[in-house]
Amino acid sequence: MKPIQRVADLHCAICVLVLAALPAVASQVDTLVTSDAGAGCTPGMLRGTVSATLPFNVCQPTEFLTFGAGASASAGFLSLGTSASVSWHDQLPGGSISASATAQAADVVTVGGGNPGDTAFLEFQFEISGTNSAILLGMPGPIGTSVGTSFTNLIACDFNPTLLPIAIGCPAPAADVVLHFDAINYLNFPVQVEVPVPSFGVPWGIYFELYSTTGAVIDPNLVVNFDGASSFGDAQITSVSVLDSHHQPVSSPTLVADSGTIYPIATSAVPGPAGDALALLGLAGLWACRKRGTGFSL
Repeated sequence: MKPIQRVADLHCAICVLVLAALPAVASQVDTLVTSDAGAGCTPGMLRGTVSATLPFNVCQPTEFLTFGAGASASAGFLSLGTSASVSWHDQLPGGSISASATAQAADVVTVGGGNPGDTAFLEFQFEISGTNSAILLGMPGPIGTSVGTSFTNLIACDFNPTLLPIAIGCPAPAADVVLHFDAINYLNFPVQVEVPVPSFGVPWGIYFELYSTTGAVIDPNLVVNFDGASSFGDAQITSVSVLDSHHQPVSSPTLVADSGTIYPIATSAVPGPAGDALALLGLAGLWACRKRGTGFSL
């Protein structure tokens, strides 16, 4: 029997796998990798710490059909990576295939530099590198209602550390940020993610997730082949800004993590009185040189 399944069913199944309970402890890094090849190919779900891989598995259940799927994920406190790929080549109409991968990192941090009791915000600067592709090729041409997709989501949320241990998925009622990346290439693409912290000086949880998926549902009346991949090799934190309740940088930020991770804190560039005085002296010196005709100019 050919594995015919609708897109909604595929997404539902993927969501069930992603939300499956995975015990965690404070500051633990976890990954979840799923790969659905169907029709006699062994589908899998692999859970591990730091990294996990389900190799690309090629199947040929009949003389008319060849397909395969694979996925991998890795997670660290400063970077996440996911990859999923599928291939469907059939001489008969209809069919479906999918694969997905999830990497998550959860940490507990204490933010300093502002007034105790005031709300703080952490602005994480990420650099994203990866690619998404989804190619449907009809034989001899039309693809009809066939649907193929590849995309990646970067998800962030804050959470109360009392909720630890947590399952895969944001432990808060809703994510603070969901960034969606469709079928396009990215190389060191900068993005900002802002996570609220209820109070300076109080330990609070931060959570990041990278989720990649690719798949297709083929028109039951047409012969259509599909090749898809979602490969985000790196979503890396390059700096973290500590902001006050007005979303302004604090002058002396600190960030202590239970995991021991040294997050790259961005310091405020606002000059103090001494800096202002030096700047004025410098301008005065340049103006004096210009009046003497020494060649300097403002």
